[in-house]
Order: sequence, then structure tokens, then C-alpha cells
Amino acid sequence: MSVESYKNGMSYEVFICRAFKNWDNSKNGAHLSNMRNLIDAENGESFVSHLPSASKQLATVKKYMTKAIDKYLKSKLTDLEKESLSELKNRAENATSSNELLDIIEEGLNITDKLK
Repeated sequence: MSVESYKNGMSYEVFICRAFKNWDNSKNGAHLSNMRNLIDAENGESFVSHLPSASKQLATVKKYMTKAIDKYLKSKLTDLEKESLSELKNRAENATSSNELLDIIEEGLNITDKLK
């Protein structure tokens, strides 16, 4: 596991946990391994045979992220922040790679910083 892979996984985990205000990473698909496994699968570096294909993992991570964004949209945010999150949700639903999702996570963490 590379430091970069771990960092990306942690960003994902924080994004999901913050949305649900629950730091139990076993809930809501929050565990950093979801993102790390996706990245590894996309890079052809997956050494775990029981994991689904990269495309199936991408669909799963996108589902977790859009549910988290829906939860954020119910938070006390400004109209502009909610509009920005709605745009991120649309981008997440249409994302084709972990890199796109990581960009969305970075933007989402900035938007939701006051909720931590």
C-alpha cells in the first residue's frame, strides 16, 4: 500500500463519515479500503481475487458517495453550498474513474469543512 493510496482512501472515508456524522467506518460504505481497492483495480494492481471488477467497484463507490452527498444536502448549509454539492452529486453519478471521484471528494470536503 502506498502512502498516496492510503491518503486517498482516508479522504474518501472522512467524506463519508462527515456526511453521516458517524465515525464508525464500518457503516455507510465509509471504510477507506473501498477507494483503495478501486484505485488498485483500475491500476491492475489488485491482488485480491474475490473483489469485483473495477467497474463494479466504481459503481459501488459512486453509490456510497451520492448517498453521502444527499445527506450533506440535508445539513445546515448555504444555498450556494447546496448548489455546489448538487453539482458534485451529478459529477459523481457520471464519474468514470477514481480520479474523478477524488477530485469531487476534495471539493466536497472544502464545501463541508464547517460540518466537521
